[in-house]
Amino acid sequence: MSFNYEHSIQQGNYETALKEIFSSIEKDPDNPVHYINGGTVLYNVGKLEEANNFLLKAIELDKDNAVAYYTLGNMYFNEGKYKDARTLLLSVYDKMNDDKDINYLLAMTHVHEGDLSLSVPFFEEMYRVGKEDYELVFQYALTLCQLGLLDQGELLLTEITSEHAHADSEYNLGLIQWTKYDDKESAKTHFQNAIKIKPDHILAHNGIKNLEEE
Repeated sequence: MSFNYEHSIQQGNYETALKEIFSSIEKDPDNPVHYINGGTVLYNVGKLEEANNFLLKAIELDKDNAVAYYTLGNMYFNEGKYKDARTLLLSVYDKMNDDKDINYLLAMTHVHEGDLSLSVPFFEEMYRVGKEDYELVFQYALTLCQLGLLDQGELLLTEITSEHAHADSEYNLGLIQWTKYDDKESAKTHFQNAIKIKPDHILAHNGIKNLEEE
């Protein structure tokens, strides 16, 4: 079911969208969808407390509405409230455990809190259902490398670069070639690839400089 205000939201006309959402709530006060959309719009315009209240209202109206939990959990995550986000997202995980985004968010709550090993099961599930999203897969690969699991990280980074021009993946492959294999020529090639993709890639430039100084 679609609502008139959805067009205003898509157009980024949030002031009009809010007016239409409030009007919809007056006519249909028990529909959690209005509060979810209202919370999203309020968050986008920087009204965090109001957004929080709208989403809590949606949950109050429908305690089984996974979208309401996810939307609020995502808001908490964006605000750096990682424990709150994780608690909320885990409360609906059984219903959304095959969702790429919720697994990514749960993984990243652990990453941001320094519990890298705890992020891996969520990254694994994210990869299983959404390996085509290479930006998310890159975060998984980076975490594996940070854990010292270079073999697994290298496989994912190679998978990304075989399909996409991704400067950060090239740079990290260069680091692996240098630190794991002591293959400076291959490392330099990857650094150069990163610069071709992103000419101002500072880390890749520094990598080449450091290689040449050795």
